Formats: sequence, structure tokens, C-alpha cells
Amino acid sequence: MQTNNKGGVIALAQLMDRTAKTTYYFIAPDKDTFFLSQNLQQALSASSQWIGATSFLAFFDEKVNHWIKGQIPASKASALPEGYSTPIKDSSPPLKLTSLNLTSFHLGSLNCRIGLLQVEFNLPEVITTGYPLAPEAVFKQLRFGPLIDSGLSGIFFTDTNQRRSYISPAFNTFRGYSAETVPIPWEESILEQDMPLAMAYLEKIAQDTTGQPYKAIFRHRHQAGHIAHIMAVAQCRTTFDGSPSGEVFGLWVDVTEQEELKNKLEVAVLEQQATSDYLERLLNGVPEAIVVLDQHTGTIMDCNEAAADKFGYSKQALIGKHHSILQATGQDNPISKTLERQSNISDTYTFLRHDGSSMYLRLTYTEAQLKGKAVYIMTFADITEIIKARKKLKQQESLYRQLIQYSSEYITIMRPDFTVLWSSDNFSKLLGVPQKQLLGKQLNTFAHPEDNKRVKAVFKKAMERGEKVINFEGRFHTAKGEYIWMKSKSVLLTDEQGEQRIYTYRQDISQEKAIADEQIEISRLKSEFVSMTSHQLRTPIAVFASNLELLDGLLNEEHPAARRILNRLQKESDRMVHLLDEVLLISRLESGRLEQATLQKVDLVSVIRNFCENGMCSVNQVRTVLPEEPVYARLDKSQFEHILMNLISNALKYTPKDHPKPELILRVDKERSEAIIVVRDYGIGIPKEDQSKLFRQFFRAKNTVNIPGTGLGLYVVNRFADQNNIRINLDSQIKQGTRIELIVPTL
Repeated sequence: MQTNNKGGVIALAQLMDRTAKTTYYFIAPDKDTFFLSQNLQQALSASSQWIGATSFLAFFDEKVNHWIKGQIPASKASALPEGYSTPIKDSSPPLKLTSLNLTSFHLGSLNCRIGLLQVEFNLPEVITTGYPLAPEAVFKQLRFGPLIDSGLSGIFFTDTNQRRSYISPAFNTFRGYSAETVPIPWEESILEQDMPLAMAYLEKIAQDTTGQPYKAIFRHRHQAGHIAHIMAVAQCRTTFDGSPSGEVFGLWVDVTEQEELKNKLEVAVLEQQATSDYLERLLNGVPEAIVVLDQHTGTIMDCNEAAADKFGYSKQALIGKHHSILQATGQDNPISKTLERQSNISDTYTFLRHDGSSMYLRLTYTEAQLKGKAVYIMTFADITEIIKARKKLKQQESLYRQLIQYSSEYITIMRPDFTVLWSSDNFSKLLGVPQKQLLGKQLNTFAHPEDNKRVKAVFKKAMERGEKVINFEGRFHTAKGEYIWMKSKSVLLTDEQGEQRIYTYRQDISQEKAIADEQIEISRLKSEFVSMTSHQLRTPIAVFASNLELLDGLLNEEHPAARRILNRLQKESDRMVHLLDEVLLISRLESGRLEQATLQKVDLVSVIRNFCENGMCSVNQVRTVLPEEPVYARLDKSQFEHILMNLISNALKYTPKDHPKPELILRVDKERSEAIIVVRDYGIGIPKEDQSKLFRQFFRAKNTVNIPGTGLGLYVVNRFADQNNIRINLDSQIKQGTRIELIVPTL
């Protein structure tokens, strides 16, 4: 249509609207388009000047439609033919035509038809409200409305300018609502994720000027609880001048089943692809080489990456080749040999790699169908390292057998009840029992009766505690009736069958035992000899000392030289007595005849003060520092005094006369509940290298050669300190003196 012609139609309509406001008319500028008067638009609740012919002509009898399309001559249209005055036969017609005058005229190049109507409207709610009853009322009155309502698709209409819409009942059926139930608005049933898409969809169509249909699928919540997929296909009607009208017409189609099928198909495709990928990964993930052969041709159809790597080829180099490409050393083709046997029992062959190196492979196969072909699936397990390990193990086993055979230790393997399962040859020879007779017997029957009971108790207790290593010394009798002392180490292990076994390694210690017994006897004899000699020496010494006392009483001051000699003899006599007392004390300590310390509560301050007052450390010889308050400890008083006597004696002995005199100091550490007794001298000191050996029996430092002594004093001090829970700390510097601390727990 030309622009001027269209403008003429609009101008004519505007003129008629101003001059005949109560006249209902329409103008048809062509066969498919109608222009309605404003009052008729309002009555019909149309949304635009231009609407489709189908929407308008649905209100009229088909004969009127025939006339408009030129099928009835214009001369017959001036009067309403018979039957045209009959109302549209609907139960509740929106309007009825009572009069129709039709005429034709030319407007420019247009052959227009104009019709003057007299109608009776039955749409008061449409005229007053406009939304949403008008579109629904219009569609309900369509003669093909029942067909649309019962079809597989629904109809919807939306006017975005006047905000009104119509949705046919089929849409509610798609969402699970029946005619008897009130459906919720589509805005509430659509999924929240799809709501922005739906609004954008309507907006896009409403602004479209191409007239092309748009398709989209939206998800709605079905009343039964599942998701319904509803497809909308719609287009926008354009106005006479080609601009968008805002009116969107479309169809609803339930595509839930199709979407589910599509999703299932996609899942199936993905699953098939995943299965294929999984099988490929599984095939390439196994460490064994796998080759697929065509049963009829022997051609390699496929292989995994492990097979290509194992034989030193690429997959492309193997696929399509005959299996004879996989050669073995000095043998017929192993694959042919295996297939000829018609057994899938594994065989081991030495195969060659592409570079000529060899490997041990275990070959198995199975029959299968692949892509419609009968195939063999060959599996090659590389046991090269296992074969090498077996050879190495065999060599080591031979070596270990030789080591055990010629070992100086006597080895047995036994059950927990001491039944011999295996024995080294040297052990059976030691006992004088043939190895065959030794196997199967309980080894404890060869033990000494006393040791037999003891070994059972030791092993039972160890097993109950879960111990794995058991040390034991016992005697075994030989076939000659002699007893052999053996030192054994038994290890409790579990073999491959889960049975507990005792692996025992023994050494013959008969000679060491004999030497030890001899040493014990010698020590006993030495102790008895020392004790006897000391007692026998005490008698003449006692006589000697008593006579010295008599001589001391007979001499007077007129013989000073004799007095000096007598004093010297008296001093040496005391020293001999002290020496004999120490020898006897050492003898009792070593023989175990010295009784343990008798610990009792004592006051250290009182004990030290009495010790000094009895002449053991006079004020002229030793500087003493004692606290005023008592300090209580649990000690053997006699042994403690002996400790003090030896330490003070050494301090005086090794301090020159022109040096400061020794010190005896007692202090208390209340936080640690300890008393610290310090014996300090400023004498010759002790060499650093000798300090660790100082408390050994008979040991004397290198710088004391010219000073008399036995090396027994500090040994006795150390033994008595252990029995009285006394710790000893020593600090000494050459030519600066020695400091000894006795740390005594207090009460």
C-alpha cells in the first residue's frame, strides 16, 4: 500500500469519527485488513487500529466474509440479505448484527469497502474494564474455540501496551490443572531461573517488526510436583505503517516428553562416551600389555599404550600388522604356539623388544567379539623382574645355606611346643644326635631338668606379653651324657601359612661358663685368704700397739728422741689398722657379706659436729661451717661417717702444710629438699684424664705416686653413697684443689 493511500484512509476515518461519533463502521482497504471505528474498537476491546481479518470476521456470518472478499456483488450488499439479521448462534454472543450496509469506493489506487453496522452488544464488562476479559471473551466466541481448547497446543495473546493478556485452557492443562481447579498465574509456576528469560522474550517479540515467529522453552512447576517444559511460539502483529503494535500472538506446546527424551538421549550419549573413555582409560591404565587380534587373519586390530611401550613400537606401527611382528628369542612364534594349544593357560616366553633387548612375558588370551568380528584379547604380563628376583633369591638361598652350614652358631626352627622342624648340621653333631632323629622331637627334652622348667616358663610369659625376641641361657645334654652350656636368642615369627615359628640362634658358652665359675671360685678363695690374713695380722698388730702404749707410759720427757720414734711407730700402727679395716671392708663388699645400709632419721648437723669433736677433723686442721638449725635426712649413720672420714682424710693428705686448710660446709636447698655437704681442699688437685676413673678399686691418680695410699678410700665412698641414695659431684683443678659435693635428700 502506498503511503499517500494509507494516509487517505486514516484521514477518512478521522473525519468519520468526528462527524459520526455514534456510527459503527469499518473500512476494508484490502482483502485481509480492516480499519474499525473508535467506538467499534472500544466495543470489541481491540488494541489497535488494525487487526487481522480472522479476528474481526469471526463475529460475522461467513456470508459477510464472502462479500468482503469480493465473492458477493456490491449491488446486493446494500440491503441485509435474508439470514443476516439472525444473531450469531452462540450461548452468550458478545454482539449481534441487526443491520449491515455495504458499499465500495476507490481511494487512490485502493479499492476500499466500507460497512455501516447496527449491532447490539452484550459486553458491558469489556467496555468498562478492558482487561483481561476482552481478549478472553473474544477468543471464547471463536467458532473454532472448542477445537483450540481440546487440541494439543494452546493459544495466548498479550498486549504489552495496555497490559492485558489471554491464555487458553490448554496451558493450564499442561501445568496439571483440570477445568474444576483454579490455576495459579503463570508468573508463579515458572521457575525463578526462567522468569527473566520469559520477560525478555515477550519484550523482544513486542518490539519486533519483522513478523518472524520466535520460539523458546520455559520450565514450569507441574501441580504433581515435576517440571513441565512448555514451548512458546509467538510473533508480534505490526501496524498498518509497519511499526510494532505490542500485540503478541502465540501458541503453547507441551514438550515435556520431548525434552525428557532429549535429555535422556544426551545422558545416554554422554554415558556412552564416558564408557568409551573409561574403557580406553582402563585399557591404557593397566600395567599389562594388551593386544587385540583378528581370529581369522591374526592381524593386530588394537593395542594399549603399555603394549606399544613394552615392545618398543608405536601403536600405529603395530595396528594392521600380523602378530608375528612380536618375536621371541630362539623359539617359534609364541602366540601361534599358545593359540594352537587352544587353552588360555598362561605360558611364559622370552620376547624381544624392537631394540633387541629381551624380556620375560607371561601370555594369556581370551576370545571375544569386537565390532562384529571374532577376536583374541592377548594379555602380556611382564615378569622380567620376578624372574630376575627368583634367580637372585636362588643364589642368595644357596649362599645363606652355605653360611648357615658353616656358621659357628647353632640354628634351629621350632614350633611353639619346641618341636624341631629344621636344624643346622653343626647342632645335631654337637648333641651327637643324627639330624633325622632330631627332627620332629621336642628340643626341651634335651635340656637340663632345672632349665627345662625354666625355659617353658620364660617362653610362656614372653608369648603372653607379645614379646618377639627371647634371650635364654641353659644346659643341653649330649648323647654321651655331658651337659653343654648354650646362650640362645630366639625370634618369634609367623610363616607364609600363618603358623608361629621359633627361630633360635645358639652359641656354646661352656668354656666361658667354666672360666666364670673358676673366677668365682678364685674370688671366693681370695676373699677367704684376705679375711684370714687380715684377722691373723690383727693379732700381732694389736700386741704391737699395746706394747707401744706401755712404752709410752714408761718414757719420760728426758728422752725426746725416743718420744719421736715412739710417735712415729704409733702413727704407722694406726695406719696399718686402718688399712686392714679397709681390706676387710672391701672383702665383705665383694663377697656380698656386707649388710645393706640401715636407713634411719638422723640430724646431719649433729652427726657432723660429733664426728669433728671425736677428733676426726679438729678445728686446727679443717674449717667447718654448719647451720644452727637441725637438718634431717634418712641415712645409715655408720656408713655416712665412714664417707666423711675418707673424704676428710684425703683432703688432709693431699693438701700441703703451707696451703689453706680444707673446708667442711653444710648448706640446705629448701626448694629441692636437698642438703649439700661440701668437702673442699686447696691441694695438688686431680688430673682431668684421671677423674673418670677415680672411684675405681685400687686406682690412684698419676700425681700421687709419692704419697702413701691404697686407692680403696673413694671406692668405699662410692659404694656407701649408692646404698644411702647420695649423689656425688666432683670438680678438681691441678694445683688448685678438689671440691666434692655430697647431695643428700632431706626430710
